[in-house]
Amino acid sequence: MELNLEQQKMIEYIKLFLNRKQLVIQALLDIAPGILTSTGLIKREDVPRKPRTRKSDVGSWGENEEWEYFRHGLGCLLIHTVTKERIEWDASNESTFDRYWFSNWLYWYSRNDIQGKTEAIADLPKDAFRNYVFELITQLLKNGILIQEYLQNFNEHTLVNHSIVQHKL
Repeated sequence: MELNLEQQKMIEYIKLFLNRKQLVIQALLDIAPGILTSTGLIKREDVPRKPRTRKSDVGSWGENEEWEYFRHGLGCLLIHTVTKERIEWDASNESTFDRYWFSNWLYWYSRNDIQGKTEAIADLPKDAFRNYVFELITQLLKNGILIQEYLQNFNEHTLVNHSIVQHKL
């Protein structure tokens, strides 16, 4: 299977987003570890023992409370208070992402100079950008790089092979 440059880059962006989701997992460990154990993502014995305090569905999180969190269902939205980075995720498979949430994050990422990144992904208005991302996701589905489980959520996609492209962004 031969992937074009745009497809290869999209895989890298998906991997980067999946790595960023680790922040949401860490936040949920602090805010609502029961979500992670109820979905089987982590075992109850792996949850750090802390005094139980009821956390609200909305609040601040992080070493310096630099993230606002909004808990929902089995997931959480984090928004950085300075950069406005949005990372949203439902506690499912760590290789699974929602294409809308990914597109929102990638739109933010493409318009911010993160770690000296200056490469523009696509200079398009937000709706056209989302369509561009969705088209590349569809191509990756057809190539077997992503799978989609309609029974769970039509918008959820899973990266099936992390080693296809080496992380180099």
